Amino acid sequence: NETPVSYESFGMDKTEKEDFKNSVKEKTQIPVISITTNDEDIVSLEKYVSCVVDVFNTDGADIDEASAGIKVRGNSSAYYGDVNQILHNQVPYRIKFDKKTNMLGLNEGAECRSWVLLKSDWDLIRNDIAFRFGRRIMQGDDNFCSDAQLVHVYVNEEFKGIYLLCEQSQINPSRVDISEPEEGYTGNDIGYYLELDNYADREETNHYITMDYEQATVTDLEG
Repeated sequence: NETPVSYESFGMDKTEKEDFKNSVKEKTQIPVISITTNDEDIVSLEKYVSCVVDVFNTDGADIDEASAGIKVRGNSSAYYGDVNQILHNQVPYRIKFDKKTNMLGLNEGAECRSWVLLKSDWDLIRNDIAFRFGRRIMQGDDNFCSDAQLVHVYVNEEFKGIYLLCEQSQINPSRVDISEPEEGYTGNDIGYYLELDNYADREETNHYITMDYEQATVTDLEG
């Protein structure tokens, strides 16, 4: 956001928002992330919508009226950008704060601008378990696997469901800590950030390699 947003800039009464928070606290025992826009729907995979983010019902990690932007993220989980599906279903989001911010004490309090809300689908804890395995296997100062926390998410005071708050995978000293080349540098003495991407060939600007895993096949439990 070029200009920080607040409830006042949206023409809203903060007192009413406090009443909303208090009513929600009576319904849940897990942290709550409340996202407020200026009545603008969050439907784009590209465009950030200006918003105010509140985090409450925490153990001393509340966030009050933080200025940020939010957009839909994902591919199949976001219905490939189908606006009608996005409007009528739970979708994952990416939050980008105006200032570096920590959420819920994750990653030992590291402050970063970008955070992700993964939708829970029918399985609820699949992603959380995967991250827990990853952190356990790759534990150590030189490795990164996202920290995470289950939360309740509200958008414009409408309950959107249970989400997994996690960290944006990115080059950052507090996340994937590898060197970035200076502008114009053409050597190969740099860090390399690889992503397993089923959609890599959809954009002409992507640099990618393919793997056939020696043409191996797998048979599942159902044959």
